Parts: sequence; C-alpha cells; structure tokens
Amino acid sequence: MAMAMAKDSRESWLETGMELLTEDGPSSLTLDRLCQTKGKTKGSFYHHFSTVGAFTKELTSYWRQRHTQDLIDLTPTDDPTSSIQALRKLSGRLPLEREVAFRSWARHDLEVAQAVREVDLARMDHLGRLLEGQGYPPTEARAIAWLEYAALLGMAQLHDSITDDERRHAYRYLERRLHHER
Repeated sequence: MAMAMAKDSRESWLETGMELLTEDGPSSLTLDRLCQTKGKTKGSFYHHFSTVGAFTKELTSYWRQRHTQDLIDLTPTDDPTSSIQALRKLSGRLPLEREVAFRSWARHDLEVAQAVREVDLARMDHLGRLLEGQGYPPTEARAIAWLEYAALLGMAQLHDSITDDERRHAYRYLERRLHHER
C-alpha cells in the first residue's frame, strides 16, 4: 500500500507522529520530541509544517486517510461479497494500536473527537452499503456493521490480553454467527 518514503518527507514526519502518539500519547507530540525522535532539526520540521498545531491537525487527517479512506477506495461497492472480504483483510493489517491511541486522544481533544466520529460514520456507511449489497435490509446491515466494528475495536483494546490467533478465531466466529441466520 505504501512506497518507501524519504527519511525527511512529510509522510515520514507523520509516521513518526503516529508512532509517538501510539507509544506515549498526545503529550509526546511536541516539537522537541518529534525532532529528537527523527534526529532532525526544527527547521526540517518547519519545512513541512507551519506549527505543531498544524502538524497534529494533519496527523489526524493522515490517520483518517490511511485507516479509512484508502480502505474504502480499495473496496468499491460493485461486488459486495469480495469487497467485504478485501475490507476485512485490509483492516486486519492495520496497526490497531493506532485506533486505541486516537480514541484515547479524542477523550481530551474536541477536534480529534470530531474526526473519530466522522471516521466511525464513514466506515459504517461503507460497510453498511456493502452488506446491503449482499441483500441485508438497511437497518439490519447497519446493526451488523456496528457489531463487527465494535468487535474489531474491542479486540484492539484487548491487545495485551488476547493473542492474535484468539482474536482471529473470535472474530471469525462472530462473523459466522452474524451471517448464519440469513
């Protein structure tokens, strides 16, 4: 999905921000910490971003693009069944710790909270449309979408308590149960 990025590229700074946010929370998104982590100067940072506030705003947009819009774009609605399978595979490859980090940040930042709400709704709209394309009535499609999404996010919260195999098994079981009575 991503090509190799230059060490001092805008995307490289954003990825560093993602790592810091995930590891140490939003308080780690300071100019000094970003520059120290990258081994770059403040001038290098300011070459790409006008302020730390502009950086954090762009970091939120970057997360939204990479973790939502890119997946939606890669799973069009013309073949709902294969699109759902592709969406599940793509979302399974995402570092779910980032979901946890953004949701934690959103509890203390209104702009991030709004972005998280928008991401949730965009994801639900897309998955709901795919499920409707499989023949589910709109209300049922939306309920199934929310249940699957809640399970995915819940598993992300439990990352220290559940193995990857247990998570995959539980999620596959839920999928079978949700789609069994069709």
